[in-house]
Amino acid sequence: PGTGIVMNNMLGEDDLNPDGFHRWTPGERMTSMMAPTALAWRDGRRWPRWARISWSDGSSGTNWAENSEPNIPAGWIDAGFPMPVRCIVEAKEIIKETNRKMDQSVEVLRMELAGVRAGRANPALLDNIQVEAYGTMTPINQVATVNTPDARTISIQPWDKQMLNEIVRAIQTSDLGLMPNSDGNVIHLPVPPLTEERRHEYVKLIKKLGEDSKIGIRNVRREMNERIKAEEKAHRLSEDESKRHQKTIQDLTDQHTSSIDSAISAKEQEILEI
Repeated sequence: PGTGIVMNNMLGEDDLNPDGFHRWTPGERMTSMMAPTALAWRDGRRWPRWARISWSDGSSGTNWAENSEPNIPAGWIDAGFPMPVRCIVEAKEIIKETNRKMDQSVEVLRMELAGVRAGRANPALLDNIQVEAYGTMTPINQVATVNTPDARTISIQPWDKQMLNEIVRAIQTSDLGLMPNSDGNVIHLPVPPLTEERRHEYVKLIKKLGEDSKIGIRNVRREMNERIKAEEKAHRLSEDESKRHQKTIQDLTDQHTSSIDSAISAKEQEILEI
């Protein structure tokens, strides 16, 4: 007090100062992120006059380490040695990265499935087709209004008529196997019904896409499990903590595998629908 110095103000942390650097009002006391923690042991029901402090630490806090402090003494009790904050945060980051990478795999699959023809017209068939618009490759649905006036037709109305021929060429050169026609203002894309043979070919295709996606999920699981085991081998995680995190990774694997199965099943029904 009186020095004009505030220790550990951490103005760069967005949960403390969401307006960014150099936005603090002059003369206003700055908030501290310090989170001192002490662990005291007692015998019997009553605290002694002076509790015996067995362990203490301090954390800079912030939202990325919101649960780090309770986990440190818990890790000590379970494992018999203190667990640094960095180790807890690293393990949590591994779990978050696992979920993020698996989410990406499922999302890529859904985009691929959207581009596979079914028996009915669906604007999503055009999601993966891009055209050059003002020097940039852009999805068709970002340069035109796409809808389905009936179950067998997709209509595409460019916002700029100069894009009409570009869109027609992009569809013709895609692997959709559909032939667009234009009246000068709107592109009409007939979607003929699939033959029985073609339906079964598409079912095989989407199942292959599903298996490839599951392989990606398993690769993520293997990578993240290896990272957790490396933390345990370096004595930065206890054996129990390592097993718990590996179980969490397996749970995420099961959840995302189930999402893949659901997406494939729904697409198969769509393809086989007459």
